[in-house]
Amino acid sequence: MVYFNETDKLNWIHSFKFYRPVFITGVLNDYLGYGTNYWTLYNISKNNRHFFNELHRRVYKNKNINIPRLSVIEKGKGRFHSHFIIDTPTHYSLKYYIKLLKRCWLKTNNGIEVNIKKVYNVGDLRNYLSKEIYHNNDLGVDVFNSFKNEVV
Repeated sequence: MVYFNETDKLNWIHSFKFYRPVFITGVLNDYLGYGTNYWTLYNISKNNRHFFNELHRRVYKNKNINIPRLSVIEKGKGRFHSHFIIDTPTHYSLKYYIKLLKRCWLKTNNGIEVNIKKVYNVGDLRNYLSKEIYHNNDLGVDVFNSFKNEVV
């Protein structure tokens, strides 16, 4: 597991740039949603990776392009779930892309429900997603499944 201090995580979250973002809340089945052991977070991260791999296969086929996204694992009301801010590719309409996102999440082994909304204010949403970032806490940013386009 990779550990960052609280300031590094907050700075990293605020460095993401999105152009046509959508906000996704992915609900997990009871096995992962109420999991209590060390492997629970690993398996949630793995489920998120499967979601992004499936999405990438459907959006870009074999191209070496990644969709910019911020992935967060959270435990709210006693249940683990995932949040994502993810950009909409330019060659997709928002309506079709939302259908595709739902299909890809529900295709994962542990995804049972998904809620998708268009984002109007990314700044407020970043602040909302950073609420569970504490020092020495595994919850928060899923760095292995987040990707930002770097301009060199």
